[in-house]
Order: sequence, then structure tokens, then C-alpha cells
Amino acid sequence: ASMPSWAEWLARIFSWLGGWIGWTLMSAGLVVLLVAKRRAADALWAAATLAGIYLVVTPVLKEVFDRPRPDVGSAVPLPFSDSFPSGHSSGAVVMFGVLALLSAEWWSERTRQLWAGAAFVALAIGASRVVLNVHHVSDVLAGFSLGLVWLAAMLLVRGSRRYPWAHGRDDAEPRSASRGDRGPARLGP
Repeated sequence: ASMPSWAEWLARIFSWLGGWIGWTLMSAGLVVLLVAKRRAADALWAAATLAGIYLVVTPVLKEVFDRPRPDVGSAVPLPFSDSFPSGHSSGAVVMFGVLALLSAEWWSERTRQLWAGAAFVALAIGASRVVLNVHHVSDVLAGFSLGLVWLAAMLLVRGSRRYPWAHGRDDAEPRSASRGDRGPARLGP
């Protein structure tokens, strides 16, 4: 009741951006753009990464933990899903992480600004869920953590298909023509 109305409306905007309407529009737009730029593999990776966090990982964990949402003082109608972890927060980290990564590949001179912007928007979306009182702070922090873990895992998947050294090869190292080994200085697989 004591929250300023401007804070509530600003939180509503960020909450909408991290919700299913904002997610669907941004995801579809990104995939269409990648296909149009003839980057079908990146489009498939982005679609799998985004769908995985929004449609599989977070909903499954919500069912496992079965934590109720805050029950008093919400500025918006409470969703029917469970509270822990925050889907808006996990999805925001993944969505804006994917956008920052792909954008940084196109505009490498702006990498820091892109990642800083992604972090800011993800934090604002998570904070909006607490301000609107539809999540506990721990829900949002768990959502951020989950989003980071999922994004890191999917970056490993993406890296393993794009870079030969991710398969145990380092093409920068000389190979012996007769044995195919990497020489004695190379440790590991």
C-alpha cells in the first residue's frame, strides 16, 4: 500500500517483458531473424535454449518445490503456478544472455555494453516480481541461478558443435602424421 505508483507501473512493464507475451515475441523475432540471416544452426540452438528454460526446466522445478506465492498485497493477480524458482528471472537471464551473446558476435566492439544491458534488464525483470509481490526474494535469486546454469550448459552445447577443440582436439597443436597424437606436451584426452 505504501509503494509509489510509479514503481508499480515500472515493475509492471518489466514483468510484462519477462512474461509469456514478451518472451514469445522476442523468441519468435530472434529465431526469424537468425533464419533470415541464414544462421539456421544458431536459430535452432536459440529456440532450444529458450524453450528449454521456459517450457521444461523451470516448470518442472516449480512442481518439484511446490512453494506457494506470497499471499498478501500483490499489485497484480497471482499466477496459478508455484513460486519457486521464478520463471521470469530464469527466463530473463537466458533470453537476454542469448541476445547479448548473438549480438556481441555481430557487434564485437559493443560486447561490454550488450552484456551490461542484458544484466540490467534481467535484474529489473527479477526485481519487478518482488516489487509486485508475486515472488519472494529467494525465488528470484534461485531463478537467476537456474538461468545462469542453463545458459552455461547450452553454451557448452553450442561450443561443442562450433569449435573442434571442444571435442578434445586442438588444431593449433601439431600432430604427428604417423600416429595422430599431439605430442608429449599435451595432457588429457
